[in-house]
Amino acid sequence: MSTNRQEIIKLIEDYLSNPINSPENIENRSFNELIQEFSNIYTELDYQNQELRITQEALENSHKRLLEVFHNAPVGFALVDNDFRLGIVNAKLKELLRNHKACKEGSDLRLMIHPQDQTRFHFFFKQLNELENRSEEPFRLIGSDDQVLWFKITGKKFSTETGLRQNLLVFEDFTEAVAAKTALEENRRMLDVITQNTHDIIALTGADTRFKWVSPSIRLLGYEPHELIEKSVFNLVAEPFLEIVSEAVNKAMITKTSGKLEYQCRKKDGSYEWVETIGNFIFGKEGEISELVFVTRIITDRKTNEEALKRSAELLEASNTTKDMLFSIIAHDLRSPFMSLLGLSEIIADRSYELNIDQLREMGQSMNDTAKMSFDLLEDLLDWSRVQRGIITPKKEPIDVEIMLNGLKELTSDSLKKKRLSLEINCSGELKFYSDRHILQSILRNLISNAIKFSERDSSIGIEVTANQNNVLFVVADHGIGIPIEMMPKLFVIDDTKRRKGTDGERSTGLGLVVANDLINLLNGKLWAQPNGEKGTRFYCEIPAFFDQ
Repeated sequence: MSTNRQEIIKLIEDYLSNPINSPENIENRSFNELIQEFSNIYTELDYQNQELRITQEALENSHKRLLEVFHNAPVGFALVDNDFRLGIVNAKLKELLRNHKACKEGSDLRLMIHPQDQTRFHFFFKQLNELENRSEEPFRLIGSDDQVLWFKITGKKFSTETGLRQNLLVFEDFTEAVAAKTALEENRRMLDVITQNTHDIIALTGADTRFKWVSPSIRLLGYEPHELIEKSVFNLVAEPFLEIVSEAVNKAMITKTSGKLEYQCRKKDGSYEWVETIGNFIFGKEGEISELVFVTRIITDRKTNEEALKRSAELLEASNTTKDMLFSIIAHDLRSPFMSLLGLSEIIADRSYELNIDQLREMGQSMNDTAKMSFDLLEDLLDWSRVQRGIITPKKEPIDVEIMLNGLKELTSDSLKKKRLSLEINCSGELKFYSDRHILQSILRNLISNAIKFSERDSSIGIEVTANQNNVLFVVADHGIGIPIEMMPKLFVIDDTKRRKGTDGERSTGLGLVVANDLINLLNGKLWAQPNGEKGTRFYCEIPAFFDQ
């Protein structure tokens, strides 16, 4: 017979308190049955009490662990009521806020919110009350040292057992992340300023040397930055330098050392610029080369200046050599004739009464020849000096070729007669044009004098003149001793090694041909020499001709 547990307990209590007046149904049950049932109920109650104690202990332990997690969490926790009053605040939040005096139970949370974020925080809190949870949102809080700290705040609304509405706020400090981001943005801004205003071309490539980023200064080569992305740096290298640059880059990548190289770079329009490139590396976590950085500077002007300086140094060296040679010529070739003149004149002055007319005539002739030679040398020196100083300015004037050549023949007639030489002029028809007559006469006089000096006696010298619509060509040919092949490259430069005597022992400085070459350059002409058959030399003098003034 089963009876509700509460009813049995009630019946037993009534029976024990008043057995006589107990309900009738108790009499129908044995006392032992009631005691047994009561014992079962008591055992069940005791078991339930043990379970309750275990559950309570578990709850207390869980609560302790929860508090430990709450206070030792890596983020800040705070319970806040609807009036912004702080309840429980964990230790991490106090630490993050540098133990701000307002970071305690009962304080107004808004005291630690940055003034510029107050309005937004009120809106955040309002939405939290309406939606019962809010995703993370960044806010600025003020630490105890008035330092501005950045936090991501997440909110969730809940009710306590007593029905009290509370807000659990989670504070995640990302001040360092904001500082790093700010620094990164500032670095990017500075990089943009630098790359926008520098003339150096900065490029970033992968380990495969393909462009990943190029600064705007690449426009100096005619390219837009996006045009080079994914293209190889070697695409910009001029063909003659491709092998050198490729070997240098490969060697640098093997040795992992930076380097500098000068080469020519191809512009978009196909022209070239001299550049200087410095290469460096960015390494990965395993020490491998992940990216390459190239800084390139255009140095065409510098290379041009270097070449100009090199040429100037060469010209200066040549000028010094020329100066030394001139001093040698002046010291030797002028001193010797004057010594001869002094000696002969001294004999005539001191012993003229001992000399007969033939001896005096011979000495006079020798003095005359020496004086003429010295005068010719002085004329050459004067012409060369005027050319070097740039004080000769060519002018256009009418030239009758036949009249000019006959005048030169008359001027050199004494020298021609002395060696019994004939001067034959071959000019096709009447030829007249415009050029600088004085310069042209000086050139031809030097060529004729040179031919006389190195011609054998009783031979001939020829002058041929031809013309086309642009140029006039004079050819002075002799049948003398000729010019050795090794001396040809030195004909028109001052060089002591080409000094040699004429066929009658005439002194030669070689200065006449140097002057002739410098003078013809003033007329934009050309002067060159070739052997004249088996014997002799042909000198060619070609100048631009103007047939109309």
